[in-house]
Amino acid sequence: MESPRSFLCGVACGVGAAAALWAALRRRPRTPPTPQRYTGGRGLTAAGRRRVCFEMRFDPDRLDEYAKRHEAVWPEMQDALTRCGWRNYSLFLRRDGRAVGYFEADGGATFEDCCARMAREPVNARWQREMAQFTPAGEKPDEAAATFEPYFYLGADRAS
Repeated sequence: MESPRSFLCGVACGVGAAAALWAALRRRPRTPPTPQRYTGGRGLTAAGRRRVCFEMRFDPDRLDEYAKRHEAVWPEMQDALTRCGWRNYSLFLRRDGRAVGYFEADGGATFEDCCARMAREPVNARWQREMAQFTPAGEKPDEAAATFEPYFYLGADRAS
C-alpha cells in the first residue's frame, strides 16, 4: 500500500486528491473472503431471523397497475409488517405474472407464523382485498402463496 507521504506528494504535485486516493486503493492487497464451513440453507441469520421465500401469481395483463400500487404501500401496512416481524422484505415480479417475495422473519418464525400475525391486523384484510383483483382467480395473495425450502446460503450474517 502506498505510504501517506507518497499519497500527499501526489496531491501536492497536482495529481488531484481523488486520483491519488484511487491509485492507492488499487494497489492495496485484497483479502479473499473466508469460505463458510456450512452452506446449507436451513440455519438462521446471526440476528436470529429465518429467511423466507415465497411465490405468488398475478394477472399478466394487470402487472403495471399491481406494481404501481407497491410504489406507495400504505404506511399502516408497512407498520403492520414491521410489527409482525417482517424484515428486509422484497418482492420481485416477472412479466408472466410470477412474483417472488423474500423476507427475514424475527425470532425464526415460519411463513405461516408471520401470515397468522398479519391476519390479526385489520389493515392486512383491506390490503389483501385490494390485491386480490390482480390475481388470476381473485384469490387473496397471502393465502395462495407457496413457500420455497432453503437449501443453500452464502452470507456474512449466518449464525454460527
